[in-house]
Amino acid sequence: EFDAKAISEIFKACYPGDNYPFQEFLEEDKIKVNLVDKNSLALVVEFKETNHVFATGSIVTKYDTSKGKVIEFGRAGIHPEYRGLRFAQENEVSSPFRDLIKERINLAYENNALILYTCAVTSHPRTLAAFLKNGFVPVAIETGKYPNIFEINDIDGKKFRESTIMM
Repeated sequence: EFDAKAISEIFKACYPGDNYPFQEFLEEDKIKVNLVDKNSLALVVEFKETNHVFATGSIVTKYDTSKGKVIEFGRAGIHPEYRGLRFAQENEVSSPFRDLIKERINLAYENNALILYTCAVTSHPRTLAAFLKNGFVPVAIETGKYPNIFEINDIDGKKFRESTIMM
């Protein structure tokens, strides 16, 4: 239950307003259901000293075939107050988000992954860069998929809509 509350707070901070297309990720009760779903595995990142959770990400099994699983990376967020956080780890500089991606890759393979994919919104260039650094390759762009999640200004009188890159 603690993780559900923390995850809800992260998503509310990351996606304020009514434009976020996955409103169920803002609701603690619905997050609790996701946390016990056998096809979903949520991870959190917390400070050891305080147990304060500031980031989350999930892997979700979309298809289970005889050869392996098709797993989506999603339901991710870093509380805005902690974005850009870096720390030294074994002679390299790392970030919680990049490490969260690496850990989800490892878990996906441990869970018999055949295909890993994600859909990243184009207004998050750091997210796109982190996935590229972890071996994901863009394969498709879906333009205008979501409403204006982050209230970006309209362009030439046209309503802005968020696009995604499937990787």
